[in-house]
Amino acid sequence: MIRGVDLLESTGPQIALSRLLSRAEPPTFFHHPLLMKSSAQKLSKSDGDTGVRELRAARWGAAAVVGHAARVAGVYPEDRAVIASVLRSLGWFDASVARD
Repeated sequence: MIRGVDLLESTGPQIALSRLLSRAEPPTFFHHPLLMKSSAQKLSKSDGDTGVRELRAARWGAAAVVGHAARVAGVYPEDRAVIASVLRSLGWFDASVARD
């Protein structure tokens, strides 16, 4: 499960709950730094910001979503330049989905 670092504190209780519910394996969590729309306000679906589902419904490919997220996070200066390189570094590159 991939989610923001603001949810890190709730991870332990969620793992304990999954054990109480007899899950064979608790979920695996990855917490990413928050994406901010200003220095004081995070991007948030609950505030009406666009989520991955909306981008995919608008026919954005997976590579475009990853590239856009990397740009918004400040990792790369533009969407297109990051798509293939990010996916390659993760071992997810598919030439039919992302091009340099």
